[in-house]
Amino acid sequence: MGLGSDGAPNMVGVRNGLAAKLRDDIGEHFTNIHCFNHRLELAWKHSVKQMKVYEKLMTLLTGLWKFYHKQHKNKRGLQNTFKAFNMPCLVPPKVTGTRWLPHLSGGVRSLLRNFKAYHAHLSTMSHTNPKAEGLVKILLDKNVLAFVLFLKVLINKHNIEQSYDIEGLIKY
Repeated sequence: MGLGSDGAPNMVGVRNGLAAKLRDDIGEHFTNIHCFNHRLELAWKHSVKQMKVYEKLMTLLTGLWKFYHKQHKNKRGLQNTFKAFNMPCLVPPKVTGTRWLPHLSGGVRSLLRNFKAYHAHLSTMSHTNPKAEGLVKILLDKNVLAFVLFLKVLINKHNIEQSYDIEGLIKY
């Protein structure tokens, strides 16, 4: 008999973890396996956590979510910007959570699809709002944009040139 888990202490703890309790009940025929998907996500997170460009990207993605999710006035302004560009209104998603890679993938997808609207709205807001000024500065950072395109190719199997205005991003 076996158990596949995420490797959290409450699951694999030597004394009080679920695996230890099951091993006590079942005996030596019990095996605990750390889930491959969780190990992959942990390995990915560990490999990029020291990269400055990754830190900037995560600051941007979490900053966009907080800027538009927590403040109704900013969200309404973004919705008006989407309407002006005749685009479907999609607010930035939350990129932190237990399923890290899918959240990051959604954030990257949203950033690429809505880049034009984010740029326009944040640029307008940056004259009076220091947070917007900081976000637009990171948004226009060439290294961050290149890293976003790299992640899009790496995380998703789709061809980015078919779905996004790469020429529009490259001009920045």
